[in-house]
Amino acid sequence: VVTGVNLFGLNQITQITESSTELVLKHYPAIEGGKWLIANLYAQERSEREYLAVRDAAFLDQFNKEAQEFRETIGSLKSHEASQEGRDALIAAEGFHEEYRILVQHRAQRPPASAQRQSAEYDMHRARFIGRVSQALQSFLEMHEKLILAAVTDAVRRSQQSEGLTKQLGLVALLIGVALAGLATYSIVTPLR
Repeated sequence: VVTGVNLFGLNQITQITESSTELVLKHYPAIEGGKWLIANLYAQERSEREYLAVRDAAFLDQFNKEAQEFRETIGSLKSHEASQEGRDALIAAEGFHEEYRILVQHRAQRPPASAQRQSAEYDMHRARFIGRVSQALQSFLEMHEKLILAAVTDAVRRSQQSEGLTKQLGLVALLIGVALAGLATYSIVTPLR
């Protein structure tokens, strides 16, 4: 009985450890990558706005560098993503980001006077693309956070189940031990009478 308790407890600990390993290796890096992408997206917008304000090529170069890092990071996340839902969110974010990048490149190629006349329309398109990229990335983050919550909930359930069963099996082992001790005592005392 004690061996059974130990084997069951060991099995539960192994499953909880595997679940924790999955959290550390899959979900946390995906969440960190998603948060980095959102921060990078707003850094791109800042560089783009600085470029449009002063028309200094250094800001456009910075935007292009940040956009390239964004594409590389999202590509890496896609290659490591196991779920179709997560890949779909990343693909959507990547597509909207590409539209945003093209919008910025077209605006950068226009003369400043022409670009000023179309500023309100451009700002509306920029806000729409950034909002869509951000929304797709937020969906990706929420999916991973739900998976983490499910894994943690499962680990807690297994831990509670293991604790309850261990207590019950321990009590059974104690009762069997008392019963065996009683039998041993009875078998010793009976011949002495």
